[in-house]
Amino acid sequence: LVLIFVISAFSNSILFEFLPYYTMQFGQATYYSTLNLYFISMTVSSLVSGVSHSKHRSLYPVLTVVYMAITVWFIFLAVTSPFTPMRDTIFGGFHVVALSMVTGGIVGYVKVGVTINARSMGGEFYLLLVGIIFQFGTLIGSLIAFIVTEWTAVMKL
Repeated sequence: LVLIFVISAFSNSILFEFLPYYTMQFGQATYYSTLNLYFISMTVSSLVSGVSHSKHRSLYPVLTVVYMAITVWFIFLAVTSPFTPMRDTIFGGFHVVALSMVTGGIVGYVKVGVTINARSMGGEFYLLLVGIIFQFGTLIGSLIAFIVTEWTAVMKL
């Protein structure tokens, strides 16, 4: 459940609030590609997770660590904006889009996999608990993102 909380907090709110700060410095195409390809990769990986019935539960913590490492990099790019490394370079934009696709894939795979496993573990109660944790993680992430972007001068476009 901790994995669901962390992934929900970052994937549903924090990274989306920070998205302009870590993508726009590489151009508008990077921003829009990041947004669209994130959702495409998340949808595809959700389908893969659902079809495979997420038999690889031991991957969830590993995938979450990979997700958090990429998230830390995105936050670094956002905080150093507008003077980030690789600003206005093709590789800079490409790597942001590629890493965004990886994070979308991880989010979709882990969320669907945990939900399927919760249902098989205890039926409706665990499924409800996972849903509550999803929403609570999103709420906390949104509050953190709002405070950082609106009340501090940490990030600039």
